[in-house]
Amino acid sequence: MGELTWTIRTVGSVEASPEQVMTWWWHPDRRADFRDRIQPTAVDEITQTESTEGGVRLRSTRWKDRKGWVHETQVETPVDADGKPLRREDGSFPVSQKATLTAPLGYKVGFTCTGLIQFKERDAGTTEVTVVHNHKAVGGTWFNRRHMRRINEASEPRDFQEWIDRCRTALDPPEEQESG
Repeated sequence: MGELTWTIRTVGSVEASPEQVMTWWWHPDRRADFRDRIQPTAVDEITQTESTEGGVRLRSTRWKDRKGWVHETQVETPVDADGKPLRREDGSFPVSQKATLTAPLGYKVGFTCTGLIQFKERDAGTTEVTVVHNHKAVGGTWFNRRHMRRINEASEPRDFQEWIDRCRTALDPPEEQESG
């Protein structure tokens, strides 16, 4: 069974404190963003469940796309007693996702993603957000693994930039209007 591995590192900045950026980034509304993003690709009901056990939040999602592929994903997030993502000693937050894509003909491609997210103050009032993802695709055909990598390399930086832009918009203080 063949496999293909790759790493993607994306960096962006937001003019706000790390605490403000993390509060926006980890807000429960962001968990619904994934479902909203895949909705246009789904042809049948998207099912999504979420549970927390043993300090890990598990979100499972399943849907079928227009080409007949069945997507099953599991995102694991270590959380603290308050249900907030758990920060490691180095200040980073671990990320982990597993996915299985089943083709209409029945063969499967497995996909794993592990990595980290860091929020570091750079200048007074500016936070640098760094996301590093290590990916591996296993099974299926060489073409399917390579196609998965191309799609991932094209979409992940675009999706990250969209999040950075949304975070900037949400945290940007309104312009003071001059009275006159």
